[in-house]
Amino acid sequence: MHLTHTLHVSADFIFDHLTDMQKFRSVHPIITKIVHLDDGQYRAYEKLPLPMFSMNITYPFRLSYDRVHHTVHMKAVVMRFIDIVIDVKINQLPDHTLIDELIDIRAPWPLPYFIKGVFRRQHDQLFANIGGLLP
Repeated sequence: MHLTHTLHVSADFIFDHLTDMQKFRSVHPIITKIVHLDDGQYRAYEKLPLPMFSMNITYPFRLSYDRVHHTVHMKAVVMRFIDIVIDVKINQLPDHTLIDELIDIRAPWPLPYFIKGVFRRQHDQLFANIGGLLP
């Protein structure tokens, strides 16, 4: 799945909010807590709103990034059978910043179909939250 977002804040500002886990938690619409485990390894706590109830999910993820090229890589295994890989490229243009996300979801059918919808909504809100902050 490929998502793009356009913001009017700097690439560095966006990069900082994707790589500093306390900043990331503060702008993410459903992550309630992030715990640092080891070098580049974390545990995320989410409260996922569903139509009839909310579901609490906890999962480990690995974060790596390249500050020079403004790239971010996240890999998570959710509930032991959903593999998610996210690659983000942040491009500073003269009058705005373009964020390209490639999201790979590996899960039993039909879960990827539903998970993609959740990601679209979450990440639209995530980047709207970052874009709404004052740098």
